[in-house]
Amino acid sequence: MLPVLRRADGESEGGRGLLLVQRLAERLGSYRAAGGKVVWAVRSPGPTPLPRRRNAARPPAGAAARPDVTATFLRRVLVGLEAEW
Repeated sequence: MLPVLRRADGESEGGRGLLLVQRLAERLGSYRAAGGKVVWAVRSPGPTPLPRRRNAARPPAGAAARPDVTATFLRRVLVGLEAEW
């Protein structure tokens, strides 16, 4: 089955991947291939990243990531993308 762009509500756990790829890529497509499918995207290089500060604080080795911050950030990104869609 080839990917299909679909609208996911705020509670859905899936259905956003193709929307994200569409927003980040210049072109994308898919086609059937022997044994499955091929999904491709072309993205131009983004702006040059800023250099890291030499004295940037790093979390201690083995420190747990903060999934609440990550989930909140991703939710804001998706809301912004869906508003444009």
